[in-house]
Order: sequence, then C-alpha cells, then structure tokens
Amino acid sequence: GTHSGVFHADDVTSVMLLTNFLPEYRNAEIIRTRDMSVLQNLDLICDVGGEYDHARCRYDHHQQGFEETFSKQHDIKLSASGLIFKHYGEQLVRNTLSHLFEVEPSMHSYKMELSDEDASKMKNKLYDDFFMCLDAVDNGINQYPSGVEPRYRGNNTSMIDRIGRLNPRWWIDNPKPQDELFKDAM
Repeated sequence: GTHSGVFHADDVTSVMLLTNFLPEYRNAEIIRTRDMSVLQNLDLICDVGGEYDHARCRYDHHQQGFEETFSKQHDIKLSASGLIFKHYGEQLVRNTLSHLFEVEPSMHSYKMELSDEDASKMKNKLYDDFFMCLDAVDNGINQYPSGVEPRYRGNNTSMIDRIGRLNPRWWIDNPKPQDELFKDAM
C-alpha cells in the first residue's frame, strides 16, 4: 500500500521496485489509500502511515523525529524509495540484473553471479547516483547552498518531473483514474 492522491517519484519508485523486482511482491495488489483501517492490514506500506519499522514492513518518512539516512556517510533523510532501497538494495540489484540477463538477448553472454561485495558496491553506487536525488527532492533539500544561484534552469525532463506531470490536472476533462495514472508512472 501507498498513499492515494497526488503521487511522487518516491512512492512510484518504491512500488515499482517492489512489484517488479522482489518475488514476494510481484503479484501484489497495489492499494492506494490514506485510510489507516485499510493500511494496518496490508503486508507492506510505503510513504504513508506515519511509521518506519522494517520488521513490520512499514516504510514512511513523514513522522516527526524521523532522521534515518542511508548510512553514516550520508546526511540526507531517506524518502520512501530510499528506505526500500536501503533494506532491499542488494536483492533489487541482483534481481534486476538477473531480469536483464534473461529478457534481453544481447545480455545473455554477460550473465554472471554477483559476489556479496559487488552487490554492496552496486547498491552504494546506485544510492549515490540515483536514489539520493529522489530522497533530497522529496524532503525539500536544495541542490545548491543558499545564496548560490544556478546560471540557468534545467529543462524539467528529470524522472521526478516526468512522474509529476502524470498526475491529473484540474484543467483536463475526464482524466484517467488516478490509480491508472500511478501505474503508468511506475
């Protein structure tokens, strides 16, 4: 489960990773709600519920006092996708590579098993190069120190921007249901 309403890159990425690359959630039904009576009965929830407890598969970062980071070397608070990646990263790396080796004919000759050390290195590299940005944007952390102005603006084609543009707009008549748009974003 995850929250209903406007979706963001962190909840979309979390659910996409879980339902595509963790076998125990591959055929899971996705429930988007803020109703705590529904959420409390779900196997795993992310970005909603006001609780972070890995043992209970609760991955929210919105509660007061939440300060969890990826490691002691990082100072950016985790978002839902960062929490999922922190706890399942090596497994996600292995399963994603395995999937690529199986479905992409050009990758067949590269098939290999990752050592624990290599899986850990890949997890850390992916966090630094991909997930940290999701965490920072979702938690409102500026990319530049205050007082430093970028010389130009980006063209808003980042993954975060693209996911955000899939949310329904008030000026569009009869948009798709929001849960369908969430799946499109995944």
